Amino acid sequence: CRLSVQVAALRNRLGGMHRCEEFALQMPPCPWLCRRRAGWEELEPPPELPADIKTRDELDRDWDQFVHYYKNRYLKIIFAYALPCFAIFMFSIVRSIAYRGWWNTSLGEPYVPKSMDESKNPYRVYLGIPAVLDAHMWFAVVMLVCLLFQYGSMLIGAVYSRPEFNRFHRCFGPFTAFFICLAAGLGTVSLALCDLQPKRGAENMFFVGIGISIIVLLFRGTYLASRGFYGLHFQYMTNCIIVVFSPGWNRITTALIRWGLQRWGGVDQQCFVINSWGQRGYLYVWSFLVGVAAQFFWWLIVFRAPFFKMWSVGFIVNFMLMTVLMACLWQTFYAGIVHGEPLNTHACTEMDREQWVNFTSALRTTGLFTASEGYGVCNAQLWNHPQGTWKISDFRVFRLMHPDGPYQDVGYKP
Repeated sequence: CRLSVQVAALRNRLGGMHRCEEFALQMPPCPWLCRRRAGWEELEPPPELPADIKTRDELDRDWDQFVHYYKNRYLKIIFAYALPCFAIFMFSIVRSIAYRGWWNTSLGEPYVPKSMDESKNPYRVYLGIPAVLDAHMWFAVVMLVCLLFQYGSMLIGAVYSRPEFNRFHRCFGPFTAFFICLAAGLGTVSLALCDLQPKRGAENMFFVGIGISIIVLLFRGTYLASRGFYGLHFQYMTNCIIVVFSPGWNRITTALIRWGLQRWGGVDQQCFVINSWGQRGYLYVWSFLVGVAAQFFWWLIVFRAPFFKMWSVGFIVNFMLMTVLMACLWQTFYAGIVHGEPLNTHACTEMDREQWVNFTSALRTTGLFTASEGYGVCNAQLWNHPQGTWKISDFRVFRLMHPDGPYQDVGYKP
């Protein structure tokens, strides 16, 4: 099998012959495992770098060839990092289809329940999902499908040396880039202005920074491919896909914390949501640390692929994200050490739950967002879900969900 692997590697270098017996050695057909390993493993040493490579620009052909040698490792990094995130995204999609409405996997409940009786936490601070967030969710599903085709074609083309899959990858790339940009742009705006789950201070900046990083890495990677720097294209698109899937770690981490609190902390479903809107709030910094640790673990420790050159575009993107992450850590431990605020979620009292009913009713009545945002970028996607208003007579224009009297509580009725 070892000799078959070497012959198959020679086959790849000679232009994509598909059967080992076509060589003068008259080898028998390579086993499937050997053919797979021939395209998946590096059987030759990496190219030598010039002595002055550190002082050269990122757009250096020697550096690009060196990075391109590790293309299969970049594919492995993407697979290892994105697999659990893809699984949690698919769970959200399947759960949303089953519920016939968008499902909030982090909190373990629908974004908008259909009735008061079906949910353990029927009270909401909003009536409808902002249109920009709803559009982000739809296009994020399309983006996942495109990424599946894009990664699968590159994987088959690299492992089996199938040029037709490489051509598909190249031709389908602009469509994938379009939907990545569309989903990331909508998601960045919705997280910055119209988020339905509170993210405090620097944590909100980190989420917005993720969206900006996706677009920067995406266009840098596509530009490099258009100029023939395919090694750097692998490098940048690896980081781009990592950042695209990084929100999956928020869902995984939050779901595990919520499950642990419900099992051992005396915190039920409603209480967990109440804590997220409380004075301290739920902290997303732990999921940030998990996502960053996973990236550098697979990239630098397990597969040891080359990272970005110092002060290149990719390096600066990661550098800026680390500065915002430092701000998240600072605000977390500063509040705990200086002001004595707890870092964990507390069990709720009956007075907490009564206050939650008043709090949610007030926000539904006045609107979760300001008037300029509620009727602008954060407008709800359904015309009968206003951000907050009341009407004393005619309900044909200002139609609310339960127009059963001149004065009414905006939202669900107990």
